[in-house]
Amino acid sequence: MLLPPLRQFMLVLLLLLPATWAALNASTLPKTVLEIVAWAPVALALTGAAVCLWFHRANPVFALALVPVFHEFLPTATADQKAATLFILPILWLYFALSEERGLLTRWGAMKAGAIVLGLILLTLMNSGFYPSLFGTENWDALLESLRSPPTWTYSIHLPALAVFVFVLGMIALTVRLMKRGRPMDAGYLGGFLALAGAAIQRPPSSGADIFTALAAIILIFALLQESYRMAFLDELTELPGRRALFGDTKKLGKRYCVGMVDVDHFKSFNDTWGHDIGDQVLRMVAGRLQQVTGGGKAYRYGGEEFTVLFPSQDIETAFKHLDQLRQSIADRPFVIRSPDRPTELAGRKTQKQVRGQSTGNTQKTAITVSIGVAARRYKHEEFDDVMKRSDKALYKAKKAGRNRVARG
Repeated sequence: MLLPPLRQFMLVLLLLLPATWAALNASTLPKTVLEIVAWAPVALALTGAAVCLWFHRANPVFALALVPVFHEFLPTATADQKAATLFILPILWLYFALSEERGLLTRWGAMKAGAIVLGLILLTLMNSGFYPSLFGTENWDALLESLRSPPTWTYSIHLPALAVFVFVLGMIALTVRLMKRGRPMDAGYLGGFLALAGAAIQRPPSSGADIFTALAAIILIFALLQESYRMAFLDELTELPGRRALFGDTKKLGKRYCVGMVDVDHFKSFNDTWGHDIGDQVLRMVAGRLQQVTGGGKAYRYGGEEFTVLFPSQDIETAFKHLDQLRQSIADRPFVIRSPDRPTELAGRKTQKQVRGQSTGNTQKTAITVSIGVAARRYKHEEFDDVMKRSDKALYKAKKAGRNRVARG
């Protein structure tokens, strides 16, 4: 089941709360648990990277690569290296989280891998005399001081001011992205970022820091599984479950159920008149109404302009009533077209009658209607495909009868 953005974020918080408790009480945890926690970040990062490669996702691989870097490098780093790491690492995380997915074995993948390597080189060179010779001793000392300085408004957070700034700015950016796009990986990147901030506050090496670092990998892995489900089972245009999800859910149906087939009336003529972009808006509008179907129905995009609605444990009269209410709600809602380059004339009388447009200035109001066929399982050994075929025949019966109606099959 795919979680909406708010629930994804709430789940992230639910994971962070026990991790925070465990980190604060790490000294009371059993020795065996602490030993597991010590190697968990690296093991989970490797596991997560393998899962990412299986699903052909590159950006999470690079983000997960930062987890063992954070876990293994910080405990042995000098104070200056730690301050620089807490500045560079969140910037790299944001780079991977906010950039587009472009593949692993591509020039974009090479650039992202190179960013990690460059970050490690910059951190390693801090112990040498390279930077003072490059910038000058006084300038380098001033830069180090800016990296190490704690925030002036609080000394309770043992982080440099620049690190606090990057973490806060990153949390805001990732939260806005999650609210805007609502994808599972957005929640994963935000949750992992919060976990890494918790690890930084715990000041590695410590068991508390290990707990938060391991949690960052866990959150990303969980988000990847959710994202993979979204890509496999959800229709990208309408955000409705797709045909694969439909046939998966049919295996959970009981002895009694109804199937409704929904088709947008005159959709081809509408597409030819207004273009595919407006046609996509129509499909999204219809899908939004289908998501509000009552009576326990669940809507799916079957393909093209066709949708399916399942009514588990319902008789045909009940399903018919709720589908008719759905049909009426779509017909009663005017669809407003705002297109500066729309055609000045509709393509023929037939198309004018079909889209029933009413021009008002720079907009055009159009009535969108659907035809629906519904069928119920009639006997014990009737297969779902047979019920669906009868529903499809009922759909064409509704179309022949004048459209914008529901027919029984």
